[in-house]
Amino acid sequence: MVRDVLYTVTVTEGPIAIDWDKATQIEFKLKDLGQAPREPAQYIDLPPIAMKGDSYAYWNKEFANWLYRNQKNWTYGKAPSLKEFSRVGESERDFRVRLQQKAREQRDGAVDKLRQKYAPKISTLQEQMRRARAVVEREKEQASQQKIQTAMSFGATLLGGFLGRKVE
Repeated sequence: MVRDVLYTVTVTEGPIAIDWDKATQIEFKLKDLGQAPREPAQYIDLPPIAMKGDSYAYWNKEFANWLYRNQKNWTYGKAPSLKEFSRVGESERDFRVRLQQKAREQRDGAVDKLRQKYAPKISTLQEQMRRARAVVEREKEQASQQKIQTAMSFGATLLGGFLGRKVE
């Protein structure tokens, strides 16, 4: 990730032309600058070191090193499984919350796909279970009636034995 930062610093004559520790960060974008100065603008002469093109390449390298050492380390997070990276300026907490939300959405989508895929099979199995329960209930009812009939037959046989007559 790249983050643009702008700093201003004074170029001076001397052994250290630019002291990056005295640089101040500015909060506007380069595109906001105009192409021409506002009138009436006055300029001062640049120090001789600022007139050399090689100085700028050196200062550019020094500025990058200074930024690396002194800027608040902006770490980024990544979640390859979700194909997500943290955004510039996004806190770790916000990144984690965004990842959790995306993971829930993906999980819910996967669950819906599975439900749709197996819905016919589940309904078939539920119908088979309903029929099996109906058969079990019917057989329980028949067994209960058979028990009652057997008890009545046994009772009639005993009663007939006591009363002395044959029961058919």
